[in-house]
Amino acid sequence: MISFIGYLRLTYKLNNGLSRLSLLKHRKLYKEWTLQKALNKSPLELELPWITIFAKNCIENFLREKLKSDVNVFEFGSGGSSLFFLKYSNKVVSVEHDKKWFDLVMNTINQKNLSGWEGHFIEPEQLKNISHVRLDASDPDHFYTTDKDFLNFTFKNYASYIDNFPDNYFDIILIDGRSRPSCIFHSINKIKKGGLLILDNAEREYYLSSKIMDKNKFNLIVSANSALICSSLFTQTNIYRRK
Repeated sequence: MISFIGYLRLTYKLNNGLSRLSLLKHRKLYKEWTLQKALNKSPLELELPWITIFAKNCIENFLREKLKSDVNVFEFGSGGSSLFFLKYSNKVVSVEHDKKWFDLVMNTINQKNLSGWEGHFIEPEQLKNISHVRLDASDPDHFYTTDKDFLNFTFKNYASYIDNFPDNYFDIILIDGRSRPSCIFHSINKIKKGGLLILDNAEREYYLSSKIMDKNKFNLIVSANSALICSSLFTQTNIYRRK
C-alpha cells in the first residue's frame, strides 16, 4: 500500500493536479481507501460499487438527498453496486452477461432478503460471417467489445435492454459492463433531468470517441483518476448530470 505522499503524487500525475480537492478531502479519501484494503474483502462483500471512492462518495451524497421510494437505478453490469443502490432506491434494474457472476449476485441478494432488484441475465449473440464485417468497439451502432473472449459476439440485446423503459425514468444509470459506447447511446434519453450517468474506466478514450455525450444535455461534474475501491489500482470514473 502506498503512503499518503505517494497517493498524492500519483493523483497529481494522473490528473495534472489534485482534482480541485483540498488536502483534507484527499486525506479522508486515502483513509477510506486504506481501511477498505485492510478488510481484504470484495466490493460484493462490502456492498460497494467497483468504481473510484471519490465517485462513490459523490453518488452517495446525491442519493441521500432523495426519497428512497422515488429513486430508480439502471446498471450495465451487476455486483456490489446492485446491493449499494438497493439501500437508497425503490428499484434497481441490472443487466449482466456472465451467468456465473449473475447467479452469485442473485444468490447474495436473496440471502440478504433484499427487495427491489430486477436482474436480467442477457447473453451476447454470436456473430455470423465475422470475417466479412469490420466492427468498431467505439461505434455505438456496432454493439461490440474489445474483450478477447467475445470478439465473435454482439451485445445488442444487452445494451438496448434499457429501451424497454420510458424516457426520463432513471435517476442513475451506471455503465460498467460490455459495449459501453452502445450502452451510453441507449441510456441518454432514459435519465431524468438532474439525474446522473456514471461511466467507469473513462480513461479508455474510445468509450467517448464518437462524441455521444452532448454537452448541451449533460454537465461533466466528476472526472478524476482516483483510487479504486478494494484495489491498489487507480482508474477514472466520470459522472455526468442531465441538464
